[in-house]
Amino acid sequence: MKFSERMGFVKVSDVFQIDSMNQELSNRIYNFIDEEYLTNDNLRSSIYKEIHTNFYKLKHNQFKYYVGTLRYKHKTSFEDSFDKSNWHKIYDLLEFIIQMYTSYSNFAEYIAYQSEAFITEINLILEEERSGYRIIDNLVTPIIDNNEIESIEEAINQQNNASIHLKTALQHLSNKQNPDYRNAIKESISAVEAVLRNITGDSNFGNAIKNIKNTIELPNALKDGFEKLYGYTNGKQGIRHALMDETELKLEDAKFMLVSCSAFINYLKSKHLAASI
Repeated sequence: MKFSERMGFVKVSDVFQIDSMNQELSNRIYNFIDEEYLTNDNLRSSIYKEIHTNFYKLKHNQFKYYVGTLRYKHKTSFEDSFDKSNWHKIYDLLEFIIQMYTSYSNFAEYIAYQSEAFITEINLILEEERSGYRIIDNLVTPIIDNNEIESIEEAINQQNNASIHLKTALQHLSNKQNPDYRNAIKESISAVEAVLRNITGDSNFGNAIKNIKNTIELPNALKDGFEKLYGYTNGKQGIRHALMDETELKLEDAKFMLVSCSAFINYLKSKHLAASI
């Protein structure tokens, strides 16, 4: 885990990139397309020219492509255009490449990956680099939105025990080399426990969630829903028991718990504040 991750200097927007694309993610997408996806120099030129003229809409006579050692001394048109692209233009490019599979009958002959494999590999890069998007049904699709990001930030910025747990959950998610989804989920639910303990004075989550109606007005449906969610993490089949040996936890699971717990914390805080007035 990096220093910035250990010390809690990681921002929510660093973990879930939705309004930007950092250099690491941009570089990995470029490297995959240039070095793995397009492996034949002669065929690569044809694909790059198609992208040059029909995606970037540039003049034919501006197209540049170098083979052999010269490639590494001069920028190709593709590299130059890619480097000038803003973050959402790069996502447009991914969709354009996917569309090329159906637009050109012989396209598959030029590349090293079929469309399903291309999407799988790109999605893996997006996940590992913590993009807020995935390719779903051939389209770049958000898996988290600004409202969810703001909800996490609001809960983290409360500067209490819950905030410490949420920051730790975020640190577990931000570790790209060895993400710890299990402990990210545990820390998220621990943040809710901390808030309930502060409100009710009861250290037992089950008792606190049942008795919170004595302190604030909480709809039964919401209370019951979160009791069941807690049961998922704490029961015999939960994170703290059988799932300690489970290897299938994914980023989506940890993200869901972080977003859900942050939203519930913010809700509890606002209800408690209203009840205190």
